[in-house]
Amino acid sequence: MKDKIAITSIYRVQGGTFPSRSRKTIVVNEDNLIECSRTKNIYIGDQEHMRYFLYKRLGIKDSNDLKKRNIDNDVHVIEMKVPYWLPYLINTYAVKQFRSKDTSYPKLVDRSIPGQSYQISKDWSELLKASCIYAQDYKIETKEDIINLLLQQEINKKRNLDYKYISKIIHKCKVDQADIDTLREVWGVGTVEKGER
Repeated sequence: MKDKIAITSIYRVQGGTFPSRSRKTIVVNEDNLIECSRTKNIYIGDQEHMRYFLYKRLGIKDSNDLKKRNIDNDVHVIEMKVPYWLPYLINTYAVKQFRSKDTSYPKLVDRSIPGQSYQISKDWSELLKASCIYAQDYKIETKEDIINLLLQQEINKKRNLDYKYISKIIHKCKVDQADIDTLREVWGVGTVEKGER
């Protein structure tokens, strides 16, 4: 296994007040890992997309517009630190799903809104959970909370990923064998053996 892997963040904005409210579909547990349902659609995105929806859920234009009246909106941002290859893989297969009738692939969503955003479920939700190195739930109550979220530094606490388990999930996600072999090279775990599929 390679000791160091490039990591990035994927986000989920939850909460808010009606009519601009989103359901709580991801929970961060006491080990700073995520719990999520395989049966529900989960919407995730990059930082630019998160910022757009955060302001929308708070009912503001930008962080300078945060007023006292917005503090009780119960808005949370879930930040998930994941290997860099995960959003790349999600994006690759979200694009491919347009050429397939298979509904199990990720879907590109909110295409008219800034940033990248995806809907995942089933095995892809399980892959997100298995690949999450560290997660944090930010409750947004003040302008400083937004600044801390956007300027958050690299975390030191990381868990080791179970690449054998991740390989099995990736097979269920119907990822092409060539892509799996490339990932295994990145992970430093060699090629797939027949018994591992």
